[in-house]
Amino acid sequence: MSESTEKKHQNLFKFGLYQNNEPVMERIFSADNYNPVVRYSVDIRDRISDIISKLSKTLSRKSLSYNLQDYNNLDWYRNHVKHDEPKKVIYNKLKQPEIVKFKKGSQEFYGAQLRIGLYINNHPIVERDFGVIDYNTSARFSKELLDLINNIVSDIQNHLYNVDLKHMWDDYDIINTFGLNIGQIRELSKQKRQDLLRNLKNYDFIKRVRLEYRVANPNELEEVETPNI
Repeated sequence: MSESTEKKHQNLFKFGLYQNNEPVMERIFSADNYNPVVRYSVDIRDRISDIISKLSKTLSRKSLSYNLQDYNNLDWYRNHVKHDEPKKVIYNKLKQPEIVKFKKGSQEFYGAQLRIGLYINNHPIVERDFGVIDYNTSARFSKELLDLINNIVSDIQNHLYNVDLKHMWDDYDIINTFGLNIGQIRELSKQKRQDLLRNLKNYDFIKRVRLEYRVANPNELEEVETPNI
């Protein structure tokens, strides 16, 4: 197979909202825009609580808009269930789900169970179940939920970009200070990398690392080109 016809593998992130293991809404975006170290060490745990809070509020709203470019998503689905293919609708998305008990801190409440997840190549990075009080089943067809999911994904992308940018500048500092090449940097353990970054101004430490890697004297280090951003 020639290079022109060979299908290149793409790494993909996916953020999704699910109910009864069925997707309510999903967004897929490229993971190849980020350094492999950043790509496979994503951490959005500090954002989970805020994401769930915003989703819960939208999913329990009674007043929502369903028109997208003069097309009413909710009306279309209702007609689909009622007239078009009633025998093929195995899972009615407007049917109220089972209400289950949830615990948040010391408080207990009852609501519909949903799940959010962030995945890379369909492998879970993080998943969380959460409950929604007074769940509005029609909300899944709303413009408000669509906008919110898009904003959540945009926030995750911005977070990844900032982490990726910091990682690039950390690479530059290690190259410029310790004289390591990019291949040696990629082989560093997480702990070793952190040790180097903590000791960027420790001359004795720098000398030891340079001896370890047989790098020239710090005063003889050639100028390193600033990375493009």
